[in-house]
Amino acid sequence: MSKLFSIDLQFHQQSVSAPDDRPIATYQVQVIRAPGQGWGGPMLTTGLDASQIRVIRAAYRGFLARQQARGEVAGEWTSLPLQQLGEELFIALPESVQARLQQAQGYAVARGGHLQITFSFAPSATGLLDLPWELLHDPHGRFFYTLHGEGITRNLLLPTAPQTETPLLPKVTLGCWAEPAGLEALAERRRFAPAPDHAGGFTWLQGPDSLGQLQRALETGAYDSLHLVAHGRTGSAWDFAIALEDGHGRAHWFGPQQLALLISHYPAIRFVYLDVCAAGDNQAIAPAAEEADTSPPTATPGGAAGQLLGAGVTAVVIMQDRISQAAAGQMAERFYQELAQGHTVAAAMTAARRAVQLQQGDVIHWSVPALYRQQPAPQMTSKLADWVLDKVATPPVLGALFAGLSLAVLAGHLSFKLGQIQLNVLSEWVRLPPLLAACTLLPLLAAIMMAVGQNQLAEKYGYHGRSWLPFLWHKYFSAFVWAMMAWWLLWFIWWGIYTSGLAPGPAARQVLWAAGLVGVSLAAHIGARQAIRQDLLFRRVGFSLYRGGLVDALLLLFLLLAPPFLPLLLAWLLWQSVNRYL
Repeated sequence: MSKLFSIDLQFHQQSVSAPDDRPIATYQVQVIRAPGQGWGGPMLTTGLDASQIRVIRAAYRGFLARQQARGEVAGEWTSLPLQQLGEELFIALPESVQARLQQAQGYAVARGGHLQITFSFAPSATGLLDLPWELLHDPHGRFFYTLHGEGITRNLLLPTAPQTETPLLPKVTLGCWAEPAGLEALAERRRFAPAPDHAGGFTWLQGPDSLGQLQRALETGAYDSLHLVAHGRTGSAWDFAIALEDGHGRAHWFGPQQLALLISHYPAIRFVYLDVCAAGDNQAIAPAAEEADTSPPTATPGGAAGQLLGAGVTAVVIMQDRISQAAAGQMAERFYQELAQGHTVAAAMTAARRAVQLQQGDVIHWSVPALYRQQPAPQMTSKLADWVLDKVATPPVLGALFAGLSLAVLAGHLSFKLGQIQLNVLSEWVRLPPLLAACTLLPLLAAIMMAVGQNQLAEKYGYHGRSWLPFLWHKYFSAFVWAMMAWWLLWFIWWGIYTSGLAPGPAARQVLWAAGLVGVSLAAHIGARQAIRQDLLFRRVGFSLYRGGLVDALLLLFLLLAPPFLPLLLAWLLWQSVNRYL
């Protein structure tokens, strides 16, 4: 099996203003993914013109109607108009997109593979869904893209589409055969499987009351796919409709909205194959290309695919126009044979198209079926951006980040300044007090960063609606105890270094101070987390609330300045005592 290289194009609608200020709808296309060299970003050029799109669609439908009326579906000359329409569709794409398609095709061929082309349509671009994309023909490569590899798949971008990469493979299929009186018999179609007279694992429903039989069978929840064989009709006077059988065996015309409503009630159905041609006595031949701009748009079966996908069906195969019974039968038979061999839905559809053209010599009907799938709408923001906006860019987190950044900058600056002081030279101690006073901001910032226990403190002391200072007061008192222990350890380390006769240089002193101040900050951090547990100690001291009085202010100032100075004072006294006796 040859290699497959994916190329994804995405369409969306964009409104522009005409010279007379009338809004004109154009469609933009961008290359989302493509193999080989080249830029794959947005291709915002002239885009696709809506009137040009209608011309191509109408010309295709008119050609099919004329060929079927004459009974001519084979021959090299018959295929030329389809090639011309496919080339017009190719040329309608922006030149940058044409170049990427050709580069991707060359890349795949050079590696012995084929392209896997996916057209994704935003909800604003559903008007492009029923374009005959299967005709896309490279005027330079001289081939139809849809007859190679996995052909062309349409994806409708829906926010309700399941987030899964698991390929859809129908397993248990319910078949419904509708052959009402008054319409052409499906004798030719019955020659091909799947059909009631052929074994194939389908459970077939046929005869009067098609809708009632369908509902009763779907209620069991035993099926994951539906294959519907029937006549259909479309035209300017009718919406697309399917000829089911009523209770008397006559035609019961069932529209796509009704079908979508029916399927939406049975979420187990994930795949639908509408083996329904847009034929019938009420079929109106599409206008010629030169009349397309002035004629009202005709209903097309492709619209039913969008409605079914919106109802929850994961994938739909639908006949976009009239198709002969023989071609429809050959198409369905080969499609399910390929699925039984484990091929993907897209690959099975490509093989079925080729079988119709090669085995029946039918050079037009292979282009009628289309494969539609639903795909999750692309996220406009990344998961990282959403996480930053939802979790990080909040007042508590931003406040903690600001405090943490200030803590890191302050610790780095103080480490550098303190590293310039030789503690074994008493004359340099004159520079210590302002630096040590600044060091008291480290545990303060560490306490501010913590929000643990604030709700409990608020409930306990009635802090709700008040300023942050009472919380800080409680947390810093708890942090004070731990910071004091850290400063004791830090000063004893310096005392041990100098009493051992070591004389570290400025760089070593800076590293030691940096480690020490980080340790002080971590100790204060731990203490702030223990604010609730140490609240009992706080209450024993006698300050259950910060009331803003003079005594409280002096005590707070003492607690802010005490951690670095008290251990230093005691270490200096101990050092002096040891030196006096030595």
